[in-house]
Amino acid sequence: MKAIQTYREECLKQTDPYAYFLQQQAKEKPERGNPITIEGPLPCFFVSALPEGLVLEEYRINDKETYVILKGAPAVPYDGAAGALLTEGCAGLQNAPGHRNKKLYPDLIYCDHDHRDRNGKRHTPFLKPDPAKHTLLFDNYMGSFLAVRKEMLREVLTEEEADGFRQGGCSAQEWIYSVALRICAVSDNITHVTKILFSYPQDAREGELYRQYAEEKEGDFVARERKSAMQQMGVIPKGRYSLSVIIPSKNNADVLIRCIESLKINTRFNSDPKSGNRIEVLIIDNGSYPKQKEAVEAYVAQNTEWDLRYIYHPETFNFSRMCHRGAQAAKGDLFLFLNDDVEATKESDLEKMCLYASAPSVGAVGAKLLYPDGVHIQHTGITNLSCGPTHKLSGFPDPDVYYFGVNVKNRNVLAVTGACLMVSREKYFHVNGFHDKMSVSYNDVDLCANLYENALPSLLLNDCVFLHHESYSRGPDAADEKKIERLGAERALFYKRHPALADGSDPFYHPDLIPDLLEYRVNVAADYEIRGRMSDYDVILQDGARRSRNLMLNLERAGLEKDLLGEGEDAFFLTGWSLYKKHDQRFYDRYLLLFFPGEEKRCIRLSMMPVYREDVSKVFAGERYASLAGFYVRIPAQVLDPSLTYRVAVLYVHRIFRHQIITLGADYEPGKGYEGEGGTVL
Repeated sequence: MKAIQTYREECLKQTDPYAYFLQQQAKEKPERGNPITIEGPLPCFFVSALPEGLVLEEYRINDKETYVILKGAPAVPYDGAAGALLTEGCAGLQNAPGHRNKKLYPDLIYCDHDHRDRNGKRHTPFLKPDPAKHTLLFDNYMGSFLAVRKEMLREVLTEEEADGFRQGGCSAQEWIYSVALRICAVSDNITHVTKILFSYPQDAREGELYRQYAEEKEGDFVARERKSAMQQMGVIPKGRYSLSVIIPSKNNADVLIRCIESLKINTRFNSDPKSGNRIEVLIIDNGSYPKQKEAVEAYVAQNTEWDLRYIYHPETFNFSRMCHRGAQAAKGDLFLFLNDDVEATKESDLEKMCLYASAPSVGAVGAKLLYPDGVHIQHTGITNLSCGPTHKLSGFPDPDVYYFGVNVKNRNVLAVTGACLMVSREKYFHVNGFHDKMSVSYNDVDLCANLYENALPSLLLNDCVFLHHESYSRGPDAADEKKIERLGAERALFYKRHPALADGSDPFYHPDLIPDLLEYRVNVAADYEIRGRMSDYDVILQDGARRSRNLMLNLERAGLEKDLLGEGEDAFFLTGWSLYKKHDQRFYDRYLLLFFPGEEKRCIRLSMMPVYREDVSKVFAGERYASLAGFYVRIPAQVLDPSLTYRVAVLYVHRIFRHQIITLGADYEPGKGYEGEGGTVL
């Protein structure tokens, strides 16, 4: 029956999202595009000596181009993987203007992969970013199953070199990685097929697997190849850097001084001409009170070993305008825009940021920011999601390793935070710097998006770590309605300036990853997890239901969810569990009822979104199908009157026979809590 199937699917969705994802994909019909003729596999005579476990096969495309498929142990391609890789990778070429031009054929094609345990169960998919050549410098994210245009392979790798690699004792994975590095160092013609076409044998799951992946050690062969690729990409130490640190600040003298002192302690930069590196600090003040102004002036006067400049210009707060004023006054070749509530934590970070910010192929460079406890993440890259540009993993503990090392490995991202953002003078002014119509929010994302659109992607250095007392001066954006309104307006302006991002897409975030949560996982979410998903509701006269002692209701939490983006609406939520003992839970629709004060029948009826509760099913082990006993109810705040006290009840309606069972709970006051047996639940 449909009820049985729905129950099973919901349990699978909430307990094994990847299995549910694969199940739904299997139901979808493949898209039909222009046919591509593939001849192969053909014998490949490109190299004579290969590392053990490496297989090369040739395929001819449309009688025009030849590709070499590189398959390296332990990667195991799925059935038809080579054809899918080439077909998807070369899709659309027939309709492209001037398609006879061989440059339209990708030089390198890669795809996604997952893992299989010893029992053959698929798990832990790696849904990868679109081409990210700087990510590849730190992480072999492309894996060991690639398609390479044969002419490009000949261009970057001679047969003599291949023999030399074999003599050097590299593995199949390392050999393929070296080929990808060499191609990405000289070509931007790379294609990502967003399909899972191969797997690795692996019993470890998620957290353990992510840690293994992040801690994998590299050999001398890979180190040499990476160094060569970095040099080709222009990531070359210059020996000396000229850096301007631009710090917007107002009425924050103590915090500002702590910021500058942390730079002094944790950097080898100084103003000694013999050191080579030159640093200046520009303090941009938009109108501090006299005592605060005097404190900053005194600090600048007393600290002459560094080039400190204090630019005081009273005006309404506008982060973009303050930063731009600093850039116009700066002397350095590199700009570091730094919030006054950020603290450096260790030496070498500034020099490492300078190294990459100076590279001609890198846009803005950012660092990992932790909250003052030094444990929880504040920033590890900005991702464009359906809900807007977002700090993924914000608030998560940094000692854990997340999604294939996103908080550990250095990687390309759409944007880095303006709280700690380095960019070269030339690149900054090339894209006209910060946009002053974004006075507070999204100005950093806008700057990085402009750089990306000029083929200058941003780079997050997770091995550079700063502490951030977020929004110390202004306070959080959710503090009042005006700030929320301003946040929404600036977000709208950002998307107007970058319409290609308005659909929530991000080149460095796979379209099959969850689009509206802070964590990383496959795009499968229960209804209650989806931001802004409301329960169905209506006002009814409830009558005709009988009471039963077997119908249980336990309300565990109640509260208010604020709409911080200013696009939806605030909502009240109630969550807990309910169970109709000695009955099949699958055949009942569940509703939470909120009876109006002093009325026995008139109430607000709310649909319950199911929540998987293993704990409840274990406690009531004798009850069948109790795993979805949990519920979540979300109702627009405007529907409820915070001045009223509602009587709570749960209603079960049989899906076939339509008989109704009801049980009453205690009182609920919106925004205050629920008066249950254990007292108020908030």
